[in-house]
Amino acid sequence: MREKAEQLDTIATDKETIDETLESLQRIGTVEGIGEMEGHVEQAEDATVEAYEGESAELDEIHEESEEFEGEVDERAEATEGDRERIAEARDRVETGDAARELAEAEAAEAQDVEILHEFLNRAQEGREESQNQKAEYDARMSGGRRG
Repeated sequence: MREKAEQLDTIATDKETIDETLESLQRIGTVEGIGEMEGHVEQAEDATVEAYEGESAELDEIHEESEEFEGEVDERAEATEGDRERIAEARDRVETGDAARELAEAEAAEAQDVEILHEFLNRAQEGREESQNQKAEYDARMSGGRRG
């Protein structure tokens, strides 16, 4: 995600440079020369918009895949928490000391696994949300300028 966001930033910067250049031109040459020059500058802008749209669509797809993966991790965490609860219930019913201790160890292992899954899920969500926020900023930059 980070690499795609960096590419979007570069493309947005390129578009801003093109827009600023077009705005700063004096346009005092011949009508034909000015028209040809503006046409090429606008084609450069179109190229940046096209490149941006392609990279943006790819990043949107990555975000969707990340959300799906986050859902899978969340389901695993919930299932693991359910397993932990069932182990705890069994531990409470077991009367043999060694068996109860082993079940307590199994419960602790499952609790640790749930914690790891939640931490992983939080990092994935934070990364995706940060990337989405950056993309929104780049989208706004791309829609600014002469031809939006």
